[in-house]
Parts: sequence; structure tokens; C-alpha cells
Amino acid sequence: FGQVQTDNNFLNLSPFEQKFSENRSFFTEGTELFTKGNLFYSRRIGVDPVYKRGFDYDTATYNLIEDPSQAKIINATKISGRTQKGLGIGILNAITQPQYAKLQNKTTGEETSIKTMPLTNYNVFVLDQTLKHNSSVSLVNTNVWRSGSDYDANVSSALFDFNDKKNTWNLGGNISISNIISGESKPVTGYAHSIYFGKTSGQLNFSIYQDLYNSRYDKSDLGYFTNNNEMDQGGYIGYHWNKPKRWHNNLNLNFNVYYGRLVSAIDNLKRRELMYQNLGGNINANAQTKKLQFVGFSFYVNNKYNDFYEPRSYGRVFRNKGSIGVNFSYESNSSKKYSWTGNLGTGTGGVFHRTSIDYSLSVKARFNSKFSIEFITSVSNAWNQPGWAADTTEASGAYHILFSRRDVKSVENIFNVKYNFTNRMGITLRTRHSWTKLNVRQLYELDELGNLITPAVNYTENVDQNFNFFSTDLVYSWQFAQGSFLTLVWKDFAGTNSNFFEKNYSTNFDKIVKDDQYKSFSLKVIYFIDYLTAKRKLRKHNEQLTIDN
Repeated sequence: FGQVQTDNNFLNLSPFEQKFSENRSFFTEGTELFTKGNLFYSRRIGVDPVYKRGFDYDTATYNLIEDPSQAKIINATKISGRTQKGLGIGILNAITQPQYAKLQNKTTGEETSIKTMPLTNYNVFVLDQTLKHNSSVSLVNTNVWRSGSDYDANVSSALFDFNDKKNTWNLGGNISISNIISGESKPVTGYAHSIYFGKTSGQLNFSIYQDLYNSRYDKSDLGYFTNNNEMDQGGYIGYHWNKPKRWHNNLNLNFNVYYGRLVSAIDNLKRRELMYQNLGGNINANAQTKKLQFVGFSFYVNNKYNDFYEPRSYGRVFRNKGSIGVNFSYESNSSKKYSWTGNLGTGTGGVFHRTSIDYSLSVKARFNSKFSIEFITSVSNAWNQPGWAADTTEASGAYHILFSRRDVKSVENIFNVKYNFTNRMGITLRTRHSWTKLNVRQLYELDELGNLITPAVNYTENVDQNFNFFSTDLVYSWQFAQGSFLTLVWKDFAGTNSNFFEKNYSTNFDKIVKDDQYKSFSLKVIYFIDYLTAKRKLRKHNEQLTIDN
């Protein structure tokens, strides 16, 4: 697992958990069945466990030596396949060992351990029956069992996806039940469903959908889940010109609209008017030209909305104004020796009349069949953006939520090099630098109605942020026999996040490169043994020994 590509870490300004791609081959190979129902987020196993017991200790007496945020995997087993009658069966089970935080007494030097994560078993079970006309029905169950008195979690989902004989009409959906089980109280049972219907073939397509999660539904113990108590519905209509014309091979145009609201009111007064969340839509168009180039355009409009998550406090809401924006994209013919893609977007709106400009550029050169390089740069600028800054509690018990009017700038640069010595041996280099600076212009207080007002407290702490992450992955791979590999990986990365930022990119980059680096070197060898071939050779060897004797 230490040989996987370094995560694309970035500064997370949202109220939700960052979601990263899974790079561990065990969890990426042969996982088609386990993606059914979107209940399984494989990084929950070991890398991003949702459960981690917090603890307090006397900082005057103890030093914190170690506090692992990840759990070591004891065993992981995966079995999947499909019968001749089209029944797919998938079973995945993994066990992670308990993790402990280590404290050291400042006076005596004695070490103390505190359990922060229990012994945990993760299980995913899937049944998927294929039917006529590309239809299917499925049953998915995920279970997380924790040793001792720690809570357990179980989620079950039944799914269906039906098409007519001509694969023109499509109807599908699912019903899910979640249970949080604790020995100290009754299980917390949640409900969710999804339903969609549409026309999926021909030049004119459309679909409508609804997704609902009640306030008790929770699949986050083994799945990625941001929030419940939400009902979203929307529609899509698109038209496709698939016959080549004077300048294009194909042309696509679509319209999308969506509306979201809470399932049950959460503010203190339980006001129905504060159950509304958002309303918006977008128009998208893209085409492939005769020269195999791609061009795209999109325009979006969002109505004013109620944000129940940015305040970071249950029951509170931030009322923001609507926004509009536009985006353009281009991709040259990727089969040529030199190719490039570009994106440009801008938008405005919100309570502070936020403006943004985002652009990216990717350039790739393939000098020959063995050697290629690629450079990707992305820049995002937002001025007068509203966002949560801090919260504070006075001695009297009065609680205040502070928002800021801020400028946010992000820069990401990625450099990839690939060289193949032979068709079985090659080397790749990937370097990435992510830099985000957040400059607070003014602080506000969020009142009970969801509006931003002059703060009632004098908050003087620095809430600016300067985030840097720099990583390098150098990989040498050699397939020395059929199905057998030797892999050498050298990794180097560093990350910082402070309240003081550099205005100059080169100065900032120089600092992160000179900062303390984490380095690792690993060797992995996989040797494939064909049982039938080995058995045949062993039999011949024994027969030869018998003849010789």
C-alpha cells in the first residue's frame, strides 16, 4: 500500500470531508460489483476511518508522542464472480487492528497508551442478477463491526434498473435502510430512496429523478456521505446531432434543472420557509470537429439559497444570494504528437457580489512511443467570497459564529514524465505542487435569521491561511515474467498550513521545497505461479526421477 500514488491534497474550505481517489490496487481491481448502490468508499478501510475516539490529556504533565489517524490492516479478502445464469456475487472483508495514542510523562519519561480506534471488521456483500435488455436487480449490504462497547453500523440497499426491449426507456432506483447500533441505546434507523426515469436512446433524451435521505440515514461508516435530511429532484433534456456535418462529427446540447429542500425542519423555530435549500439550472453544449478537436460551453444560474452546512453548527443557516457563471473548454486532437486542453470560467453573485476567474491548461508531448511529458496547471481566483471563519463562546455562554469576506487564490502544477525502456520495463515521474492562500478582508457575525451582521464580539485571531503541499513520485516497473512484476518506488512530500502567506509564488515554492520532507523507498515483487503448469512440470520431474532410479 505504500507504493500508491500520493494523494492530491488541497486546502479544504468546505464543511465536508475531502474525498480522494483510491489508488491501492487491491481495492481498485475487480471492484465493479462493489460499486453498486454507491455504498462503499474503500478508503474507509485503513486510510480514512470515520471512527476515531477523541481524548483529552494534561498538557502540563504529558507530551503527545504518537496519535495515528489511520488504522493498520491485518487482513483483507475479496471474492467476486458471476455464474452462467448471470448472478454476480461479491464478498469483501477486511480487519484493522486497534490503534493507540502514546503519551510520555514529562517528568518520569514513562509512556502511556490510550486506545483511539478499536479492532474493526469491514464487510461488503453484493448480489447482482442481470436480466434481459441490459436490466438488473441487486442487493447490497455493508457492515462495520467494532469490538467492545463501540457502536456498529449496517446499511442495506435493494436496487433495480429496467430497460424496454429496444433499450429506449429506462426506469431505476433503490431503497436503502441504515442502522447505527449501540449497546447503550436503541438502534438509530434511517431511510433513503432514489428513483429515476427517462428516455436513453435516439436524438432526443430526457430524464427526471428524486433522491431522498431522511434525518437519520447514515452510510458514512463504510461509504462516503456528506449530509442527510435532504430531498433533491431535477430533470435533464438533451438533443444529439450524431451525423457529421460541414464542420463537426457530432454535436450535443442539454438543459438541466434541480431543486433541493430539507426533509424535516431543523432551525429552532421549525419554520417551513427555511426548509428550502437551492434552485438552479444550466445549459451545456459540446462538439467534436472534423479535425477531432473538442469544444465545450456551459452557462449556469443559481437562485438564492439556504446553506445549512457552512455555519458548522446544527440548526443554523446561512442565507446567500444567487449567482451566474459561464465556462469554455477546448481539447486538441489527442492522437497528435503535441496536444493541449484548456478551460476558462468566470462567475459572480452572492451576498458580497463575489467574482471569480478560473483557468487551466494541459500540454502533452509524445516524442516517440517510449518517451512523453505532460504539464498541467490550474489557477482559481475568487474575490469577496463569503465563508465560515471561526466560532467563539463568551464567558456568559453566548455563542457566536463568525463569517468572513475573503479573497481565495489557488494554484496547482503537475509535471508527468514517462519513459519505457522496453515494452516490459519503464519509469515514471510525477511531481505536484498545490498552493492556496486565503486573505480575510472583513469579519461578520451570522445572526439567528441567517444574515451577516456586524460582530458583537471583538475577535482578533488571525484566520488567514496559507496552504502548501508538494509531492514527488518516482516509479520503476519491470515485468520480468508473465504476470510477475518488480516495482521500485521513491516518494518525497511535504505539507504546511499557516496563518501567514507569501504573495509571490516563487518565494512560496522555494520555502516548501526547503521545508522538512518525508521520504520513503519501497520494493515490491509479485511472482505469478500457474498452478496447472507447475503441476505438469512437477509430474514430469517425478517421472524422470523414477526412470533414473
